[in-house]
Amino acid sequence: MELYRGLLSLVKDKSVVLEEYATRMVAAEAVHIREMELMLMKHAPD
Repeated sequence: MELYRGLLSLVKDKSVVLEEYATRMVAAEAVHIREMELMLMKHAPD
């Protein structure tokens, strides 16, 4: 996700297409990370 954030900072106000792409990828990665956290919590030993 950090790489996508880096891309976003590089292209902000320079390329609308790349800015939108990076924004979507950051959001998608945030969802994936949350899903993994929930899955790990669900399978964690008590």
